[in-house]
Amino acid sequence: MQKKSILYRYSFHQSFHWLTVGLIIPVMTLLQIEKGLNLFQVGITAAAYSGAVLLMELPTGGLADAIGRRKVYSISLLISLGALGVLLFARSFPLIFISLFLLGISRALSSGTVDAWFVDELLYADPEIDLHQYQAKAGIFLPAGVAGGTLLGGIIPRVFGGFFQNSTPFGTYGSSIVFQAAAVCIQVLLTSLLIHETAPHKKTNFRTGLKEVPQILKHAVTYGIRNRNIFLFLISMGIFGFGLAGIEQFWQPRIKTILGDSFNTILLGLISTGYFLAASAGNLIAIPLGRGMKHRHTLILFLTRLSLGFFLLLLSFTAKTSGFVVFYITLFTFNGIGSPSEQTFFNMNIPSDKRSSLLSLLSLFLQAGGVFGLLTQGYIAEHNSIQSAWFVGAVVLILSSVLFLFIRERGVTAK
Repeated sequence: MQKKSILYRYSFHQSFHWLTVGLIIPVMTLLQIEKGLNLFQVGITAAAYSGAVLLMELPTGGLADAIGRRKVYSISLLISLGALGVLLFARSFPLIFISLFLLGISRALSSGTVDAWFVDELLYADPEIDLHQYQAKAGIFLPAGVAGGTLLGGIIPRVFGGFFQNSTPFGTYGSSIVFQAAAVCIQVLLTSLLIHETAPHKKTNFRTGLKEVPQILKHAVTYGIRNRNIFLFLISMGIFGFGLAGIEQFWQPRIKTILGDSFNTILLGLISTGYFLAASAGNLIAIPLGRGMKHRHTLILFLTRLSLGFFLLLLSFTAKTSGFVVFYITLFTFNGIGSPSEQTFFNMNIPSDKRSSLLSLLSLFLQAGGVFGLLTQGYIAEHNSIQSAWFVGAVVLILSSVLFLFIRERGVTAK
């Protein structure tokens, strides 16, 4: 395939993927609260999601390297449908816990699959490609997909919530679950149409692939631990997961407290949309910034991680809607600026035959940090305040930025 075709296929497919995910993001915490959970229980269910990813991330990444990325991604969609069915009918903490755990398994299966396909197809089409530029271009569209999803996610319960509340046993936010399930069905069709593996890659049947997974994982983990650059990068992503866990989980109840009587779900959707559009803008900024800084990705990551911590610190102190929106949006703009450098640095330092496994290892460190962050900051939020939880996350992010000063650029192709 031509490079532009690969970019368009990946961007459209993953934009719709994240649009689907975004349909429930603005109300996920409120959905669980409506079903009777408290903030600490919400933190536990979020940890269940991350814990499932943590447990299944590496095995599913190895499976994708063994039997093919599209097959594993398609399995993830089917599990996602089952999880949404459980969540729709759930009326208790155990069932909600199970549904989030299943969604975590689905996430683990999808993690690193289509992303690995994208990088492999690009490098197969042009071994000398400027990967940072293509990652940044794709990164412009992917957050836009989530932005569209979160905008719809705020509108759906506002428009259909009354009907679902009065005419079904699913509650106001059951509408969000139903619409997301429908979108997952569409994604199954898009995957069969857009994702075709043409780059040379060993693919076996499911049974043989399962047998090969342990050996694949052994080689991938050994590579990740013994490679100094990769190991430090993995550690940094674990700390990153810890630092941002609280903002992603508790911004909805925090803005609800700030807004008081003027709160509504459409505003949640607008703020979520602004967050993801900010990430798109960050990716757009990353293209000229990368060139201007001569693709010194570790320096870019140091500066963006430092900025993330600083704006999260400001967010923890603000009690005004205007300040919240400005700091929240700016924070995720810097996250978008750093994202292409993260992806480029990591992918240019790992071999193709281990790509899905090592991308899954990266996600595993991120999720491990997230689980610890959710439990820690969830406890702080329940027993002290959400602002205190964010303060802790901000300090951790600021301190973690120093790690990037110890990671060498060696191995990264700069164009």
